[in-house]
Amino acid sequence: NEYRDIDMSEQAPVLLVVDDRPDNLFVLEQLVNEYLPNSICHTAADADSALKKARAYLPDGILSDIQMPGKGGLELCRQLKADPKTQSIPIILITTQKDELNLRVQGLEAGADDFITRPIYNLELAARIKVMLRIKFMQDALNAAKKNLEGKVLERTAELMATNERMQKEIEHRLEAEEDVRQNNRSLRLANALSKATITAKDELELLQKACQILVEDGGYSMVWFGYVQHDEKKSIVPSAQYGHEDGYLKNIDVTWADEERGRGPVGTAVRQKQPITCSDTLNDPLFLPWRDAAQQRGFRSCLALPLIDENECLGVLTVYSTSTDDFNIEEVDLLTASSCELLYGIKALRIASAKRHMEQAKATIEKKLNQAQKMEAIGTLAGGIAHDFNNILGAIIGYSSIVVERLPKDSKNRSDIQQVIKAGKRAAELVQQILMFSRQSEQDCKPVKIQPVVKEALKLLRSTIPSTVEIRQGIDESCEMVNADPTQLYQILMNLCTNAKHAMRERGGVLEVNLNSVNIEQDGKHKDEVEQPFGSFVCLEVIDTGCGMSQEVIDRMFDPFYTTKQMGEGTGMGLSVVHGIIENYNGFIRVSSEVNEGTTFQIYFPMFGEVENAETQDSAEEQVQGGVGNILVVDDETPLLDMYTRMLGRLGYTVTSYASSISALEEFANHPDKYDLILTDMTMPGMTGAQLALEAMKIRVNIPVILCTGFSDLIDEEKALALGFKGYLPKPVIRADLALLIRNILDT
Repeated sequence: NEYRDIDMSEQAPVLLVVDDRPDNLFVLEQLVNEYLPNSICHTAADADSALKKARAYLPDGILSDIQMPGKGGLELCRQLKADPKTQSIPIILITTQKDELNLRVQGLEAGADDFITRPIYNLELAARIKVMLRIKFMQDALNAAKKNLEGKVLERTAELMATNERMQKEIEHRLEAEEDVRQNNRSLRLANALSKATITAKDELELLQKACQILVEDGGYSMVWFGYVQHDEKKSIVPSAQYGHEDGYLKNIDVTWADEERGRGPVGTAVRQKQPITCSDTLNDPLFLPWRDAAQQRGFRSCLALPLIDENECLGVLTVYSTSTDDFNIEEVDLLTASSCELLYGIKALRIASAKRHMEQAKATIEKKLNQAQKMEAIGTLAGGIAHDFNNILGAIIGYSSIVVERLPKDSKNRSDIQQVIKAGKRAAELVQQILMFSRQSEQDCKPVKIQPVVKEALKLLRSTIPSTVEIRQGIDESCEMVNADPTQLYQILMNLCTNAKHAMRERGGVLEVNLNSVNIEQDGKHKDEVEQPFGSFVCLEVIDTGCGMSQEVIDRMFDPFYTTKQMGEGTGMGLSVVHGIIENYNGFIRVSSEVNEGTTFQIYFPMFGEVENAETQDSAEEQVQGGVGNILVVDDETPLLDMYTRMLGRLGYTVTSYASSISALEEFANHPDKYDLILTDMTMPGMTGAQLALEAMKIRVNIPVILCTGFSDLIDEEKALALGFKGYLPKPVIRADLALLIRNILDT
């Protein structure tokens, strides 16, 4: 009965009892009514009903079973404590002994205020409920008193503040006016200084340095630095300019704009968020921890990071440091933001000017290359015309010489002399092909070739063009095997290298040494360079001069097209580029070593092709010419060549009918299509080309074989000729043995 003495005179306590078992609910309700007769007791059989009633009645206390189907007492407790409307209601949870400890811990975490364990003792339950209600009523009374007191304090405070506000208004107006004037003057001063820096700066780095200096000297800050935003893997921010009391601060700053510890400071955050970020107190801001010690040593107490944003892209960050905490208020941030915008404008202006200069330089370079290309095109056109006429001349020289050789006795000295004429003519024909290749109108014709004769003949030709102050030495290993190359390109390589050597020694003379030897490069052998290169057996062509040499800068660029160190008009810058391209096509490689004022060595490595044939036997052997019988129609507008073909083929046993006009020849063939076994025609002729003649003849007689000869034509080559139906293709000058063999092969098939 001692627990029935709670004072209910002023208010009747409202209780909510929750249990899913009706018998337990009845017992608990009876206990409450017995020991708290003046109370109002509501009941609920599950958590959802309890939640609704708690929110509806706002009871002074809740007594709930902890274990119920669905939402248990713990979940009910959590939801009540999470609701601001019901979170102050005290809750007693009923537990059992076997899981009392575990559930009590969970209950406390859910927000329960007390616990009671089954079996329930009436007096204990009554005591706990009364204590709970007593605390609730006292808390309500305390809150009411507090609210009343706060109201009075607020009322009095408002009166004092109103009085103080009236007293401060005039002072504040004056201070604001003075601050506005100061800020305006400072803003104008900074803007003017930055504008001048933009105009006078020669480049972007100079502008950034001047901007940092202006903000320190005119802005009154301790230190200012600017860092470019990098889009590398680390998302780095690289300091590029600074001014003020830096004292090594930036050496180990290691700032990133990645979302990690060293990127969550003001600088990295400003980049990510693309807005100014302030650190008001560097010693106490946890995000500034990585740089705290360094900042403290130099007296940096606050800082402001200002991102420079251009078209939603952050170019860099301007960071300003102060020796005072909270030194960057809204006005200061606005001022420095305006300064950063001025700096961004300057950077963009300098970049536009730089881009314009680069465009002008690029335009000049392109125009120069275009002019060079036009020159090369003109040279190519000229070379093609010269090649056509010169090959016709050579054809006559070689053809008539072959006829003369055939008539002379084998032991005649005149026969040997004429053979030298034929050899020189063939060499001249190769030079014509070289001219065409220089003009980019001739395809390479790679075949197994022995380099030794090419080197010897090239050096003979070069001797007349190289001044007498340059001594030529040669060391040629006759046992070197053949390489797969185009002979005219071999001449081109040697001519280019020796010409460069001549230019390097023209002032003081020197020695030009050309060596040829075999080299075996093993995969891990002594010839292996640091860079990856082929290994195996090579023929090495070595060109050494004792001239002015090259710097490393020149060596790095020597194979670039159009790059030259020669004076205007002395070179195109294409020579070494062409050499490099040829050697790459041959799957070879080049080594270069050079010292300024000491000389240069080029080593050209050609992959070996196979065993060397007996060159002397080849050179001295007589042409094996096979004749035959048959009627041949020969067409060429060059009368000397027409006569030469007629005599040459006649001596081989053929019956020849010749025409200098392709139109007349076609009329003859149309009148006697079955008379002729083969047509031999030039390509370039007035009135009708050789190709047109062949096509018309094949319309008359489908199976008539036609051989096309040409000094040079940009309209047709061997591949096109065969595709058109020609049975053979011979470039001029036509060699007697080649012509005889081709005719015999065609007629035999």
